[in-house]
Amino acid sequence: MQDDTLHLTATTPCALRGGPCLAGHAFLERLSHALGLARRVTGTPPEMAGTVTLRGCPALAACPLRWQSTPEAVELAHERRVLLRGHLAPAVVQ
Repeated sequence: MQDDTLHLTATTPCALRGGPCLAGHAFLERLSHALGLARRVTGTPPEMAGTVTLRGCPALAACPLRWQSTPEAVELAHERRVLLRGHLAPAVVQ
């Protein structure tokens, strides 16, 4: 069985680094996997929100981020700046 995939629809460079948030992207990929598994049970991705501190950021030793999932979108933000936004695409069953 294939996993649902994250399709990014918006990215904003990190204000501290001046480039993409690679650690945040890796986190959203893993989160999307879990949300895709939940979708198989519930029929839609669950609405959830939380915080995470990423330690893989070269600009900040411990970067606090906020994430949110709705049936329409998944996003990751630092303070008030949305860094990544996307949606889950269901796996294609062959």
